[in-house]
Amino acid sequence: MKSAELDGIRWRTAKQLYATYLKGCKLEDEASAADVIAYCIKHREREQRLIEGFGKTAGDHMLFRDAVQAIDQRIESVRASVMRIMRDEASTGKWLAIGRERPDSPHELIPARHWPFLTIDIENNSAIGKDSEFRELRCATTANIARDHPLLVSFRATNQLPLPEKSKPTPSKVPPEKLGLDRNGAPGRPSCMHLVENEFNRRQNAGLLEPSLTKEAAVLAAWFRTTHPQARPYTPKAIYNKLGSLYRAAKLSSRVP
Repeated sequence: MKSAELDGIRWRTAKQLYATYLKGCKLEDEASAADVIAYCIKHREREQRLIEGFGKTAGDHMLFRDAVQAIDQRIESVRASVMRIMRDEASTGKWLAIGRERPDSPHELIPARHWPFLTIDIENNSAIGKDSEFRELRCATTANIARDHPLLVSFRATNQLPLPEKSKPTPSKVPPEKLGLDRNGAPGRPSCMHLVENEFNRRQNAGLLEPSLTKEAAVLAAWFRTTHPQARPYTPKAIYNKLGSLYRAAKLSSRVP
C-alpha cells in the first residue's frame, strides 16, 4: 500500500514506517535490521530442512531446537530494538503521528511525550498505552514536512522542540546487545570458538561439511555472525586456522570404510 498524501504531508501507516526503520537501522557490522531478519528466516528454513532430512536421533532434534531458539531470539531481539528506536525518535520529534482515540472522534496529534508509554501495534496500526489508545495511525517523518506547515509548527510548539534542519538523514544504530555467552578462551582473551566447534560438529554429523576448509570456514563465520551477534565476529581465516585439524580428521574419517 502506498503512502497517502493529505494536507501536504505524505502519511504512512505504522507498518509502512516500521518497514522503513527496518531498512534504515544498522547493526554493528553495518547490515540493516531487515537484512539480518531475512537472513535469520532463511537460516531457520534451512535448519528445518536439515532436521526433516537428516534428523535421526533425540540429540539431533535437541540441537535443532537449540538452533531454532537462538534464531528466533535473534529475530525478536532485532525487532524489539527497532521498535525501541521508533519510540525514542517519536519522543524526540523525528517523526509524528495522528490517531483516533474513539471511533467517532477525529484524528488528533499524539504528543511526543506520550511515546515512551505507548506500545506500537504494527498489524492493527495503533498505539496503545495504559490510559490511552490511538487507532488508524497516520505517521510522517518531520524532516519531510515543510517547516512552516501548521501541523509541524503546532507539534514543535506543543512539545517545545526545535524546528528540524533539512539535512541528510543518518541511519539509526541498533544498540549492541550484552554478551551472554559462556566464553572459554585463555586468560585475558575470552573466546566463543567452542560455539563454532559445536556447529562444525553438528554439520559433520549431518553430512553437510563443505568440500573445502576455506568454504567451510566462510559458512561458519556467516553462521556465527548471524546467530551470536552480541559476540565479536570471527573471520573465516581465524576459523580456518582453528578448525584445520578437525576438518581434516572429519574428511579422513568419512573416507574410512
